Amino acid sequence: MTDFDGDLTLSTGNIKFLQTGRVINTSATTHWTGGFIDFQNGTWNNIGTFHASVDSSMRLGTFGEFNNAGTFVRDTTTGTTSIQTAFNNSGIVEAQTGTLQFNNYTQTNGTLVLNGGIVTALSPLNFQGGSLVGDGQIVGSVNNSGGSISPGFSAGKIDIT
Repeated sequence: MTDFDGDLTLSTGNIKFLQTGRVINTSATTHWTGGFIDFQNGTWNNIGTFHASVDSSMRLGTFGEFNNAGTFVRDTTTGTTSIQTAFNNSGIVEAQTGTLQFNNYTQTNGTLVLNGGIVTALSPLNFQGGSLVGDGQIVGSVNNSGGSISPGFSAGKIDIT
């Protein structure tokens, strides 16, 4: 297990491997600005703020998961950040710019915020709790078994196509 209590920057074009049994815990600010994060049966637990400021992927080699109980923000670039590993949210996920693509998204609590960015779902977004808010677009299916959907910050809409 590796704990990052201070800021962490992932900036090179190299692949970052999260190997079998490895657990990374981040509680401060993480800036992902370059390269792939390759999950090889590892786990990332975020309780801080994670900025996905890159057009790249959290790739799934075998199995892995990203657990967000903090804040995960897609910001800066206009391309696509692809999350291919299981993504479990009980915090805040905010799509500010570009496209945030999920292959396996489950929300048990917390909030998914559409704030200028697009969220795409390769398999249905699963809302077991929490809320979907904002003004924007989801491309893909949504399964809502316990969450709330609240379009707009004042007057707005959420398109699910």
